[in-house]
Amino acid sequence: LKANKSYMYRFIENYPRIKSKTFIAHVRRETGSSISHKNTHPFQRELNGIDFSFAHNGTLNYHTSLDTSNFKPVGDSDSEYAFCHILNKIKKENIHKWEENSFKWLYNLIGEINQQGKFNCLLSNGKFLFCYYDIMKHKSLYYIHHDVIYSNKHLLDPDYKIRLELEEKKHEGYVIATEPLTDDKWEKFNPGELIVFKEGKIVFKANS
Repeated sequence: LKANKSYMYRFIENYPRIKSKTFIAHVRRETGSSISHKNTHPFQRELNGIDFSFAHNGTLNYHTSLDTSNFKPVGDSDSEYAFCHILNKIKKENIHKWEENSFKWLYNLIGEINQQGKFNCLLSNGKFLFCYYDIMKHKSLYYIHHDVIYSNKHLLDPDYKIRLELEEKKHEGYVIATEPLTDDKWEKFNPGELIVFKEGKIVFKANS
């Protein structure tokens, strides 16, 4: 099915109230793994009592060789293997508190995975959103900051317009997307760049 014809799309569109500080959505084409719910992004796993979510754009080589010993993939996608590998490494590194040293460690780990192929990814533990852009410029990745002073946002998709003036509360934050979604000025990630967001702020940047 096309994304906007799926039952999941209609459920989210009609659900009366969804609240979160972080959302990850991924509309993708099948690129090797079977078309099934088990291979649907974003993936989710629990580690140390915290839910992690992950989405990946690209294709990895030899992904079944990744160390996933503590987190077995349910499906057969390279994306889920990469996610389980990352969580396995976080567990072995015994990271409970995310700060600059652990950000740098994660940046190096993702860089190693990127050596196996094309790797754009989003990872979140609910508090932090980790966004990485492929070192070889696979596809693209952009971000934009929205502050507390809102105006209507004109989406490049002709069917929709976001009326932010109807929001009860004014929020600050970032939107990250493969391509710009509005006619505003979006910033492009640098190749091999990791940006970490928390509560509407950039808290860490690293690139090669």
